[in-house]
Amino acid sequence: MRWWKNVFREYFTFEARERRGILALISVMVFSLALPPLVRVFHKEPKHDFERFKEEIDSFEASLRTGSVSTSDTLEISGFDNVTDPTVGFTSVPEYFNFNPNTATAGELRKLGLGNRVSKSIINYRSKGGVFRKKEDLKKIYGLSDSDYSKLEPYIVIPESEAIQKQGGIVEQANDRVATSKKMIELNIADSLQLVSLPGIGPVLAARIIKYRDRLGGYVHSDQLLEVYGLKPETYEMVKDGVRVDSSSVKKIVINLVSAADLKKHPYFREIATPLVSYRDQHGRFSSPSDLMEVDVVTPDILTKILPYVEF
Repeated sequence: MRWWKNVFREYFTFEARERRGILALISVMVFSLALPPLVRVFHKEPKHDFERFKEEIDSFEASLRTGSVSTSDTLEISGFDNVTDPTVGFTSVPEYFNFNPNTATAGELRKLGLGNRVSKSIINYRSKGGVFRKKEDLKKIYGLSDSDYSKLEPYIVIPESEAIQKQGGIVEQANDRVATSKKMIELNIADSLQLVSLPGIGPVLAARIIKYRDRLGGYVHSDQLLEVYGLKPETYEMVKDGVRVDSSSVKKIVINLVSAADLKKHPYFREIATPLVSYRDQHGRFSSPSDLMEVDVVTPDILTKILPYVEF
């Protein structure tokens, strides 16, 4: 019995400093256990009222069904950031009626079953001066499929008196087409002022058209404008009938004398300059287009592009 007392006294008898430490440890443990219940008592989770949010979603879905969504193309809900929604403005069940693509509103286009992007493209095309002169012109709009066009075609109505072009606030009627053709801009001599008079062409694009013309040595045909950086196909469709090209002023490259370094300055020869000059140095002068085809890198398509700029 004395032995147990000795063991108890040895392991369970503490000095004052040790007792204070044990008391502090017990206090920390008790506080840690009591803290979560205290937090739940004094801190109440805020309640979120989603009723208004649900009402606005219901209203938005109803507007989709009726095709009356705003053209802002964003779903605005109180307390939430604007979220871009690609389905906004798309009518799943088209409502067909006669319409003029030159005057139809974005809402009317969406009621006809056109998606938001196509509707925007039509509006943007018109805002830049584009005019639909005939039904088939609607096919130019990027994103409009042939099947969609075939469904809309019977309902497209373009009056004969529809204005064909707007420049400087003056509307030119269809019977003025002959006069308009006389005002066509010649691309190889046009300055910036003339180019910006074209629909969809601003100062930046005008400068790029001139810069690219200088690099080419002149335009051979108008669709080379599509190679100008930043000039979109829809813009070209708007300007192509207002420009012409006189290729007689194009600067020719004397292919048997030019160096590879100078040849690389031309956009069409950049990738083939070195092989061309190497072949010439090894086999002698080029005398005809067929000689150029002997160079491995020159394909029929490349030959068609470079030939107007080559002089033997």
